[in-house]
Amino acid sequence: MSFADPRICLSCRGVIDAGAATCPHCGMDLGSTEIQQAWRALLVADQWVARAREVRSGVPAAVSAPAPPAPRRRLSAGTVLLVLGAVSLLVAGLIFITVSWGSLGIVGRALALLAFTTVVGGLAHVLTRRALRASAEALWTVFLGLLTLDWFAARDQGLFGLDALPGGYAAGIWGAVVLVAGIAIAKAGRQPLGATLVAPTIAAGAAPIIGAGGVAGELINDDVFWWALTAGLAAGVVTVLHHRLKLRPGYVVAAIGTAILSVIAVIAALMEAIDHPSLSALVNERHGIPLAVVAVIAVLVGVVTHDRTRSTAAAVSALAAGTLVATPADAAWDMRGAFVVGAAAAVSCAALGAATSAWHRGLRWASAIAASLIAVGGGWWLGRLVEVAAAGAVGERTTALAHHIRLGPAVPVGPAWVPLVIAGGVAGALLLARRWPEAIQRDAAGPHLAGAAATVIALGAATAVAIPVPPAVSLGTSLVVIGALLTLVNRAAPPFWRHLGSGAVAIAPVVTLSSWSASLVVWPLAAAALALSGFRESDAGIRWAERGFAAWWASLVPGIALAHAGRSTQMVALAIIVGAVTVLIASAIRDRGGRAVGAADLGAGAAIALGLILGTTPGLDAVPWTVAGAGVTAAGLLNRRRRWCRWAGPALLGIAYVVRLAESRVDVIEAYTAPFAVALLGVGLWAMRREGAGTLRTLGPGVTLALLPSLPQALGEPTSVRALLLGLVSVAILTIGLMRRWRAPFVGGTTVTLLLVIANIGPWAMALPRWVLIAALGAAAIAVGATWESRVRNGRAVASYVSGMR
Repeated sequence: MSFADPRICLSCRGVIDAGAATCPHCGMDLGSTEIQQAWRALLVADQWVARAREVRSGVPAAVSAPAPPAPRRRLSAGTVLLVLGAVSLLVAGLIFITVSWGSLGIVGRALALLAFTTVVGGLAHVLTRRALRASAEALWTVFLGLLTLDWFAARDQGLFGLDALPGGYAAGIWGAVVLVAGIAIAKAGRQPLGATLVAPTIAAGAAPIIGAGGVAGELINDDVFWWALTAGLAAGVVTVLHHRLKLRPGYVVAAIGTAILSVIAVIAALMEAIDHPSLSALVNERHGIPLAVVAVIAVLVGVVTHDRTRSTAAAVSALAAGTLVATPADAAWDMRGAFVVGAAAAVSCAALGAATSAWHRGLRWASAIAASLIAVGGGWWLGRLVEVAAAGAVGERTTALAHHIRLGPAVPVGPAWVPLVIAGGVAGALLLARRWPEAIQRDAAGPHLAGAAATVIALGAATAVAIPVPPAVSLGTSLVVIGALLTLVNRAAPPFWRHLGSGAVAIAPVVTLSSWSASLVVWPLAAAALALSGFRESDAGIRWAERGFAAWWASLVPGIALAHAGRSTQMVALAIIVGAVTVLIASAIRDRGGRAVGAADLGAGAAIALGLILGTTPGLDAVPWTVAGAGVTAAGLLNRRRRWCRWAGPALLGIAYVVRLAESRVDVIEAYTAPFAVALLGVGLWAMRREGAGTLRTLGPGVTLALLPSLPQALGEPTSVRALLLGLVSVAILTIGLMRRWRAPFVGGTTVTLLLVIANIGPWAMALPRWVLIAALGAAAIAVGATWESRVRNGRAVASYVSGMR
């Protein structure tokens, strides 16, 4: 027997046929959600009963118990006690030395120190032998701490004549003792514990480096480089020792110390060379010896170490040697020598780094660092380019073609060929990087290297042109030519680098804004370069931008010509609009099968907007708006895809009409709105017949514009001629809506007619006695209340009638 029986109804327990949808006895819907959930519950009950039978018969039930969650590691009470005990012992030792020390004699002090430290060490050894690692770590830490306290306290108190020992040497002896003790403890604890004790190993890695620094400070007290070099060599020996003994914690600590001391030594050697840059000071006065020593030691370190360290050593050696050459070259040849040497070093290291060994990898790193350094140093020249370009853009207007760009107090930046050297070094390193063996260079960065190199060369050439502060026409022309050549060279590069060339051409004309003559030369040149580049460009985005900027600059040329001739602002604005309209119509004729918005439409449209702004600045003038509207409308008629011209052109003509009325001081509101209302109604009727849309969307705007503007004045003067004419128009529109069953005219005409009727009845009603009004309102209320149900039915019928309109 089972609880879930498909032959029995779950509600009345009557017998049912298999697959029945409802119970023939009680009519229960057997497919409902509730019945299905009850059925699943009975199935589960049957499964649990079956499992109970299996357990009773001795057959194990196949129940998959969930795996217990992994226990979380918590801070145990034992660990807390160990830490507190270790800290307490160290504090007790410190208090004993500082407080109770004076009451003991010299022999007592020595015996106390020896006994206390020996006891702690013995306990630590016992715990280590018993494989209690946490306890051993704590007590060995206490032992080494007490050993340190013992040594320096004995020296401070003059035991055994240790007070005569200089502090640096005392630190050195302490470091050697801790090194030996830490290594011995770590080696002795490996077998019973099966692991390396961390605290003694770290102490053995750090203490000898501190001691070496103290000894070096006693021997060398006035030279940072030699102190760091001596301490760093000792730290390197400690690092190698820990590496050979496979004591990793101490190895890591010692390696970090070695790296820090090495960096200090390199920086000190570099600063000494920079502070004494002349060849005589570097050679005769031996200020270049530290940097030479860094280069030699780096090579030696690379010979005796593994690949990663060898690569770093190769890079350091190459950069140190290059600095030794660049520093006196810069001193002898100001603002020239260092960049020449740096460029040569970047190219040389990039060329020599094409192989796969660790040495060649280091040379590649050196090449990248050298290229970055000369590029950062070249920021001085790049700033000059930006300064000259900005002065050419915002300087005082002139008509002289050869007018030089005027700068403020100019700061010398060196000869013009230096930016070319800088750019050549960076670009050469980038091009040679394509030969490097790293897969990431070939697969990811490789395609970008050529484009980056060409861009760097173009930037250097532009900077070289700007250094002597040329005339605006020369600078603008040069930037256009450089940008065009960059676009041509980067044809095979990724789109990002092709954008830079066309972007340079598009922005270059800005630097000629201070000279109308220069603009008249550079702007057509930029437009032609962008247009030609757009014909050959394969990327749609770049081609779109190039054609848009070409249309922009070409549209502005007629205005610049009139500005150069000294014409008024209105004439310049009209010339810009005529040029933009011409470009727009030419684009519409040429691109009949293109997009709804052509690439040139954006540039020409922006130029039209600029012309309208300039034309309106002196005062209202309908001519620019009329010319712009006629041109845009013509473009829309010539190219059916230019849908935006179909509404933009009439809109501009409408604005021109309004401006013309404003110029004529016409104050009749219907003169402004009626023509647009008629136009909107005509367009709405055309759209309704063509697309089959409803009247609210097609005729609603026209009806609103025809009735609404006159309504406020008509309501203010309900007996005026305007109110009468508006009423006649609203009744006519209402009649058309009823006859054609058009919702928009019906609703609009009804609303305006009702408002006008109320406005005309209002004064007459207010003149009646108050009791008449009250009686009329009461009678109306009774009538409505008595026939409420029929009124509701009538209201619904009216709403249904209106909603059934088109």
